[in-house]
Amino acid sequence: MNKRITGLFILVTLYYSIVSPLDFTKGGDKEMDIDDLFKKIEAAHIGITDYRCTLLSMKGDGDKESMVYFFKKPKQIRMELISPHKGAILTHRSGEPLVYVSPFRWFRRLVISFRLDNPLVMSSNGHQVDESDMGSFIEMILMPAVINGAASILDANSWSPDSYLINIDFKEETKGRPHKFTVWIDKRLLLPVRIDSYYPDGRLMESVTFKDLTVNSGLSDDIFLLKR
Repeated sequence: MNKRITGLFILVTLYYSIVSPLDFTKGGDKEMDIDDLFKKIEAAHIGITDYRCTLLSMKGDGDKESMVYFFKKPKQIRMELISPHKGAILTHRSGEPLVYVSPFRWFRRLVISFRLDNPLVMSSNGHQVDESDMGSFIEMILMPAVINGAASILDANSWSPDSYLINIDFKEETKGRPHKFTVWIDKRLLLPVRIDSYYPDGRLMESVTFKDLTVNSGLSDDIFLLKR
């Protein structure tokens, strides 16, 4: 009788040692639904005062853009372009309808202002500078997707070791923006570190990566002001 109990115990132990790593334990990633994850993302973003990163963008047609990106609340933005237009700097300060541009690194005293909706200072996909920060994505895309049931956490087998993957599908095309996204959420920072958007037929529209993301480093207000 004791041998049977011992044998059963071994079988149960082997089963859980094999299955548990795939199924996760209670309270782990499997138990977290999209609402729980969104609350954590929202709380993490609220706790940010500033961040900087190297922003890499790759379009579906292969075109690439890169810049060093700085953000400070409430909404101060600085973009130092790497490619294309290397050396150009764009800044925007909260409450102002303008983007300030220093186009030449060898002549910083030249500063030109444009309205936010001027195509010259909008991305190739039509995004304004004041919509470029991760907070805007959380508020304008992720939050409505969660509220409307259009967001879900991808199957555990598809997750990268360091990120949660969120699938967003609004089903119906939304005017002025893509309606399908895959979002990588860093498990430590609980913030977006990559956002892929897609055309309705599934083709990649754009992949944006927030590389070397650093938060709350105490960015000075001065870097968001271009002086003539």
